[in-house]
Amino acid sequence: QFFRSAAESAGWHHLQSSFGKRLPVLMYHHVGPPQKNFDPDLTIPTDKFKAQIRYLAMRGYVGIRPSDWLAWVRDGKPLPEKPMLLTFDDAFEDLNDHVFPVLEHYGFGGLVFVATHYVGRANIWDELRGFDLLPCLDAGQIRQAASDGIDFGAHSRSHPDLTKIEEPKINKELAGSRSDLEHIVRDRVTSFAYPYGHYDAKAAVCAARH
Repeated sequence: QFFRSAAESAGWHHLQSSFGKRLPVLMYHHVGPPQKNFDPDLTIPTDKFKAQIRYLAMRGYVGIRPSDWLAWVRDGKPLPEKPMLLTFDDAFEDLNDHVFPVLEHYGFGGLVFVATHYVGRANIWDELRGFDLLPCLDAGQIRQAASDGIDFGAHSRSHPDLTKIEEPKINKELAGSRSDLEHIVRDRVTSFAYPYGHYDAKAAVCAARH
């Protein structure tokens, strides 16, 4: 009752900015057997991934969904004592075998970012960097995972470096990827990750708009 009264008096956003929780985020790309010609910095073997999730679970961390975090930020909806967000860029098909079963076993949520032009295809953008192709999840696999509790976020349509293209094309990449993904998961998409992690003021404005 004390904290509720404080929130009503000071305002939730002011209270949250002063005393808010911190949310650790772990970002992964490819989880599974090492590939002969794929960026080793973006790959983690299955057994190591399992060990990391087991470690977190044993220490009381709980894998939450982005919607849980937004509900806390906006309305003060309670979170676990030690929340954790796990994200997976590029939606590789190996997630089906090496990630989703592990998350389900330990009761963790997960957030997968999808470059929607390559759904059911492969990571063509990495081939241009000299790496081998890896298959990506198809629409049916994404829809099934979403129904099983995995969250999906937009990651552009064609995985460009948004700092190197003009604003009209950025808008098409962002709005198109969100629309594509919402059509697949049949739900609202509220998360976005910048391809390569690259952004500038122009890209940030476009992301906020969409």
